[in-house]
Amino acid sequence: MAKKQEKQPSQIRDLRKALGLNQGELAKLLGVSIITIGKWEKGGGQVSRGSGPAVLKALRGILKQASRPDSFIDLGRLRKYLKVAAKKDLLRYYTQFSDELDGEYLESINSGLLVGVLMGMLYDLQLEKEGKIAPGKVMVEGEQTEETRFETMSTEDLLNQLTM
Repeated sequence: MAKKQEKQPSQIRDLRKALGLNQGELAKLLGVSIITIGKWEKGGGQVSRGSGPAVLKALRGILKQASRPDSFIDLGRLRKYLKVAAKKDLLRYYTQFSDELDGEYLESINSGLLVGVLMGMLYDLQLEKEGKIAPGKVMVEGEQTEETRFETMSTEDLLNQLTM
């Protein structure tokens, strides 16, 4: 029998809101159902299978990494990537590089999952090192998201909220 993992409802809700995502969008990114997200946020759900809890833990780790001064992850950029990925709209920024990218790489970027976001961010980092304009830079500059109280928090305050 798989070990059940308990979730703290406020942390999951705060994480979702901090990223500017609704329950459905977070569910898509984590590869779980919207019902699971709802249960996690209400504190009534224990999950014994699936990759959602592991991905949620990885996402928290990524947010912690983003708070480091030497990090390649910009929290504002990550928020926008996640929002676009949850809508399964990330691929349109990468189609111009289809000659350079393997089909599986592009498929992963288009998956709407966290792994696709990270692959896109890593590819952008490579392009920026080569002095090229990265798709993510175009996306971040072109996307407008609604401001929430979490989006206006400093990175330090946000991470303190999420990792309490």
